[in-house]
Amino acid sequence: MMKKRIVRKSHHAGGAALTHGNDKPQPTDTIRALPIANSTAPSPGPFVVVGLSPKLSRRKGPVPGTLKRYRDSDRALFPRLEQLMQDEKLSATKAARRLADAGQIAGDGAPESLARRLVKEYHAYKRAQ
Repeated sequence: MMKKRIVRKSHHAGGAALTHGNDKPQPTDTIRALPIANSTAPSPGPFVVVGLSPKLSRRKGPVPGTLKRYRDSDRALFPRLEQLMQDEKLSATKAARRLADAGQIAGDGAPESLARRLVKEYHAYKRAQ
C-alpha cells in the first residue's frame, strides 16, 4: 500500500512547503504575497509628481550678462591693452593676462577670469565701432 503524503504551507522559509513528518523545506510553485500591514496609518495613496511652480523657479535679480559692473574701468584699460598688443606683438588675450597678473584689472575674480572679461568687453567694443 502506498503511503499518502500530507503537505502544508509554511509561514517561514520563504513560502517553502513542509511535509508531514519531515521538517525539511520543499520548494513550491507559487510565491506568497507579503502579509497585509497591521498599521493604523492611512495608505499614502497615488504618487503625484510635483514640479516647481513658475513663481518659485524664477531667478531673482537682473538677467545674467546685462549688468556690467566693471565696464567703465575695463574701457579705461583699452588704450593700455592696445599699446601692449602693438609694442610687444601680443594677442588681446595675452596682453589682458599681463594686465591681470600685474593687478591692473578691477574685480575680485581669478586673474584668468578678469583677463577673459576684459578681452570679451574689448572685442564687443571693437565690433560695435
